[in-house]
Amino acid sequence: MKADTGRKYRLYPTRGQEEVLTKWGHSARALWNLALEQRQYVYKQRGVTMRAVEQCLHLTAARGEIDWLAELPAAAGQQVLRHLDRAFDNFFNPSHPATYPKFKKRGHQLKVSFPG
Repeated sequence: MKADTGRKYRLYPTRGQEEVLTKWGHSARALWNLALEQRQYVYKQRGVTMRAVEQCLHLTAARGEIDWLAELPAAAGQQVLRHLDRAFDNFFNPSHPATYPKFKKRGHQLKVSFPG
């Protein structure tokens, strides 16, 4: 498993930019919850484990039908699914202290990740 080499940047957005970033943060949280629910449902119904690659295909189709999801940048949505993969990988790794991935509440810290 590759270590996270990402960078964090402090932003000073305008009021309009802040509103867009907040909206994206809520969309990313909702996507995490939907993706986690989808993985649990598919595993209970079929015994199949879903990964980000397969869910990205569903994400692409959903972006054409769901407005709030279409407003979230595609790369950020894909990154949410990759983070969920990592959460499950850490949970199933016996040498890692991670717990089972949890649903994120509305009061949870908003975060939007962009690859590269």
